[in-house]
Amino acid sequence: MKTIYIISETYGCYKMEIPLPHKFHNVDMKTDNKYIKWKNEQNKLLDDRIVEYENNKWWNTLDDKTREDLLKKYGSSDMAKKRKVRFTCNMDKCTNYKTIDDSFFS
Repeated sequence: MKTIYIISETYGCYKMEIPLPHKFHNVDMKTDNKYIKWKNEQNKLLDDRIVEYENNKWWNTLDDKTREDLLKKYGSSDMAKKRKVRFTCNMDKCTNYKTIDDSFFS
């Protein structure tokens, strides 16, 4: 079974190995538009999953007073989480990636 790495560059420079769908086994991975579109979608899904996980972990570690202050300031926990990502996401291209698997999200 062929596998590929999907990468997350927004938050933490993570990569995850996933099985390559059979329909992409014999395509040129550099020029095939369907493959490139699929790969970009998978990268975005991993990005979104990591951001959601990290945001929930951060929010759950806050004390009640800090949560109240953030809710007053931003109006909702979702907005506070979005602001956090804005200030903590990677601004540079990743050079080293940390390999993760599904156990990372437990």
